[in-house]
Formats: sequence, C-alpha cells, structure tokens
Amino acid sequence: MTEKNQRSELRASHTQQHLYDIANFVIDHALNLSKIANCLKFAWFPSPDYAFLQKIEGTGKNQRNRKFKYNYLELYPWLAYSEIKNGAFCK
Repeated sequence: MTEKNQRSELRASHTQQHLYDIANFVIDHALNLSKIANCLKFAWFPSPDYAFLQKIEGTGKNQRNRKFKYNYLELYPWLAYSEIKNGAFCK
C-alpha cells in the first residue's frame, strides 16, 4: 500500500470517529435543541499538529494555495473546523 493510500485510509477512519464534526450537524436540517447544544459544546477540535489540507483557489495570475491554520481556532472561539468538509464553519 502506498503512503498516499495509507494517509487516505487513516483520514477516512479518523473522520468516522468524529461524531461531533460540525459538518454532521450542518447536514441535518431538523436539529432539536439537544443536538444543537451538543454540536456547539462538543464540536470536534483538531490537535495543534493536525495536517490541514491545502487548496488551490482562483485561476491564472490570481491562483493561490490556501491552507487553514490552527491558530484561527484559537483567535476565533466561534469558529469550528470540519475534517469532513475540509473547511471552517461558524458555530
């Protein structure tokens, strides 16, 4: 198995363990109050050494490599990161 496949498998199994990944709650449009409270209280939080995926945005001369930074979560307590969606959400 290649290193890339191992990382993909690890990421997939790792994601399945995050019951409180905020994306799980965004998908469900019929949340009751206890689910909303759990989403906000227990939102999954990556470790400081988490390897955020890099995204390429824009085209041509405006093309940029972007990557979420862990310190955003420390600076903005209302922010949550979704490993499922590889992006940030407001709590």
